[in-house]
Amino acid sequence: MYGTRDLSAADPAQRQATIGYMKNLVDMAAGLGAKVMTRGVREVALYAAEKNVRVAVEPLNQLETCLITNASQALRLIDDANVPNQGIAFDPFQMNIEEPDMIAALRRCSDKVFDFHLGDNNRLSPGDGNLDWPLIVETLREIGYKGGLAFEAMPLIDRTPNDGFGSQQMEPGR
Repeated sequence: MYGTRDLSAADPAQRQATIGYMKNLVDMAAGLGAKVMTRGVREVALYAAEKNVRVAVEPLNQLETCLITNASQALRLIDDANVPNQGIAFDPFQMNIEEPDMIAALRRCSDKVFDFHLGDNNRLSPGDGNLDWPLIVETLREIGYKGGLAFEAMPLIDRTPNDGFGSQQMEPGR
């Protein structure tokens, strides 16, 4: 915590003040957070619709964000914003972390999938990890997906000093 805010403080008054502060934050988030974010997403999607552009929200895993981390949250945001040009960028790497059943999540998203990422559970190319790509492809066909495929695999990089990572990416003379 910051300054005098400390949930583990020995002083009961300090602990209670911290609890009160945190409850105020919860109240503020409950009153503003989702509604403000939904209004912002809706405004951007409406602007994009004027230009015939679709907007896809990508749920990220909980280590990368605390906002939209799974398919159900993304679908709720889309439903709340109520804009037809808004959908989901479905990333199996992310959904494999957050969804108990990624295939069921893909089916729930069905016609709201605007973009699909190609990358396995380990960020390598499809088939180089543990995801069931034949089942994923079958499910994409089943839901009638005809959108884009974004190749989002990352090469293995040794980031340790032993490999000289960083120095190889620098401009000569630096």
